[in-house]
Amino acid sequence: MKSVSLITALAILVILAAAISAGCTQNTPASQVTADTQAPSIVQPTATEAISTPTPTTAPTVQSTTPAPSATSTGAAAGKVIYDERKGVPIGNVLVIKFDENLDIPFLQKGEKYLFEVQCTKPVNILFMQMTEYDANVYTPPKWDSLKGEWKYNGKMTKQFDNTLQKTFEVTIPRIGKYCLFIDARNTDNDVLIERESVAADIRITRLN
Repeated sequence: MKSVSLITALAILVILAAAISAGCTQNTPASQVTADTQAPSIVQPTATEAISTPTPTTAPTVQSTTPAPSATSTGAAAGKVIYDERKGVPIGNVLVIKFDENLDIPFLQKGEKYLFEVQCTKPVNILFMQMTEYDANVYTPPKWDSLKGEWKYNGKMTKQFDNTLQKTFEVTIPRIGKYCLFIDARNTDNDVLIERESVAADIRITRLN
């Protein structure tokens, strides 16, 4: 009897153990197990998704800081020097360079271009005029116009620069004719003349075309 009871007790214990084990398995959520064991995924773009790629940027344009050569400097390099001398101009007198007599150019043609470079040791008036205005100005000193702040000459000057030490300027001949460069050292106030004193003038004339 004791052996039968022992066997019966063991059988009951086995049944209870099996029941407990089955209950624990049913109470475990499947979703929790899946969440705990799922490996991290790498998201790949699908065929319909646009892949963003960096757009190449255009390099900024570098502007040259070197100034472009002026028309005067390029013209001087391309032209022909027809006069290059140093002259002395006594105070109270004028220096006249006539194209027909001094440069052997009887007539300047309309549209011709010339570059003048004048550098003096004292302020003078520098003019470029037709020879038709020469006689009226070479023998008659200019008068100071205090209202306009300029020296008044007879006739129409093609170019005029007052009381200047140096000047570089370009002239386009307006009409055919005879011309001259007129450097006037008579620009002294109240007709004051300084004897035995002169102006040294470096003069260069370049034909540009």
